Amino acid sequence: MQPSPRLGAASTSTSGNGQRRLTAEPGTYASSPAELERLFQGHIERLLPHLPRYFDRVPAAPFLLRPLDASLSGLTYGYYEPPGAGRAGYYHYNAANLPSRPLLQAASVICHEGMPGHHMQLGRQAENTVLHPIRRQMTELRTFALNGYMEGWAEYAAGLCDEIGLYADPADRYGRLSSERFHAARLVVDTGLNVLGWPRERAAAYLRASGFLADIEIGTELLRYAVDDPGQALAYHLGHWYLRELRGTRNPRQFHEDVLAEGPLPLAILGRQLNGEPPRPEGGQNRVRINPVRAAQGHQACDREPRR
Repeated sequence: MQPSPRLGAASTSTSGNGQRRLTAEPGTYASSPAELERLFQGHIERLLPHLPRYFDRVPAAPFLLRPLDASLSGLTYGYYEPPGAGRAGYYHYNAANLPSRPLLQAASVICHEGMPGHHMQLGRQAENTVLHPIRRQMTELRTFALNGYMEGWAEYAAGLCDEIGLYADPADRYGRLSSERFHAARLVVDTGLNVLGWPRERAAAYLRASGFLADIEIGTELLRYAVDDPGQALAYHLGHWYLRELRGTRNPRQFHEDVLAEGPLPLAILGRQLNGEPPRPEGGQNRVRINPVRAAQGHQACDREPRR
């Protein structure tokens, strides 16, 4: 997918006409798996020089790309595989049905799955010997896969890449905004299916109107919400906004170190620890409340050079 200076305000509109125009453009799609991998790799290479400004250190394990196994081609995007003993962390990208998969969100996806998202988070977690092994090591039981922290960080990281300036191309910028819209739509659809009794058709129509998902991707998303992992989709947007609020006007570099050093925690406990609040008594309420004004301040703080 080539950079798209041709995209102006009219074509990046959130209206249906703007969306149809973008999905009709050949440059919105990769022509081959090799081109798709080059696109992801290009986003990674543009990011790497910026990381020392925002993080004290990066994981020792490298972050690499692999095509998704063909048997999993029904997944919406792909998945991240954390590093193990002596090996890299991988993003397994979905290269199936490329003519039906718009790639406007590619930059946002790789920032979420790789650096400074899941690979930064889980790579450093695996190396953090201060944490007890049950908190440090990922297992199939997902004992400490606390989704508000895990997916909230990954979406916060994708938003951080906006502040860094990695979505300067209008297509990438539109893709990032579309990704945020998609995660907001997940709040509605997951709740609709699991609490309000929505039929599948209503949920599918809502997702179709809220982004660039192909019908095959909508099908896998709805299966995930309704059967595989109900409630999990709520964590992305809520965790992202909570971390933005928690950062507020703090020094971003120090904030990132404080969050990553704690390892996976419920967000309310993470917030109390970073704010220096005493533990709540047994039976006390552990609720996360989000103030949109304070959360928005987190988007502005990186405009200033972080202190070393």
